[in-house]
Amino acid sequence: MMRRALKQLLCLLAIATPAFAQTPIDPAFSYQGELTQGGALFTGDVDLRFRLYDASTGGAQIGPTLALINFTITDGRFSVDLDFGMGSFNADARYLEIDIRSPGGSGAYTTLTPRKAISPAPVALFALDGNQGPAGPQGPQGPAGPQGATGATGPQGPAGPQGVAGPQGPQGSQGAMGLPGATGPQGPAGPQGPSGIVMATFQSGFTSVPTSTRTLNPSSKVTLPLVAGQKVMIVGTITLGTTNPSGADNLRLWPCYQISGATTNTTIGSGSYNLQAAPNTRQTYSTTGVFTVPSTDLYDIGVCTQVPGATNNWDLSEFGYVSVIVFDE
Repeated sequence: MMRRALKQLLCLLAIATPAFAQTPIDPAFSYQGELTQGGALFTGDVDLRFRLYDASTGGAQIGPTLALINFTITDGRFSVDLDFGMGSFNADARYLEIDIRSPGGSGAYTTLTPRKAISPAPVALFALDGNQGPAGPQGPQGPAGPQGATGATGPQGPAGPQGVAGPQGPQGSQGAMGLPGATGPQGPAGPQGPSGIVMATFQSGFTSVPTSTRTLNPSSKVTLPLVAGQKVMIVGTITLGTTNPSGADNLRLWPCYQISGATTNTTIGSGSYNLQAAPNTRQTYSTTGVFTVPSTDLYDIGVCTQVPGATNNWDLSEFGYVSVIVFDE
């Protein structure tokens, strides 16, 4: 049976800014792959089927099965647009399963395993480019307003002449209640509810090969104007590898940021250390972190890499991406 190697690259983009109407995000996305046969790039016609699941094995299928019949692949590379329908993506994990049949139009399909996990990234439920995001939680109820004033009492009639004192009668009923006192001052207002997302953006590009100096990857960085005190969440992915027969190791990886155009960067968290790759392979590595903007300025945000020491066998790279969400405190 023909052996096939399928490399997958899945890019999801969500950009949001505040507005007044809520419009659901288009669920379609672009899928890019590379097909080889016997170690060589494949050229020919194939039939492809794509299914989306909520688990790496078993699980429930999400949306319809998408098929491409007699699809022509040239020099191994191909790109297709996939749309599993509205509601296919939310905050839960999703896995892509692919069947392939070659030549197209005859024979049985082969299911590629394992299913490809769609890497976690922020998923915007509403586009904010001209559309308002969901409202924050309701704040506490404010204090009651002051009581209205009592109406005026009618005029009293003139007193009659005093008569002869008679015997003491029984105790009369209780007189009317006097006017209420003045209303006290109004209490302080309750705290304001939390703010929502300020902006969300995404950038992809070809990953640079790491060096002995810690460097922010220039092709997939996000550049944004930020305000001191804002919170920024970063989710980044890069793909690196080696042609060295001994493989490659000692790769360090962090989410990081720097003033735009500067050469000094700041890492977030402890990062990942001593990442490795087998000979003639490429590996995908992910990292995530949150930082508070130290000062108002224009920032570059992305993934930093470094291979310290004299030996650096990392010489292969592919696409990487960075997703950024900015919150107000």
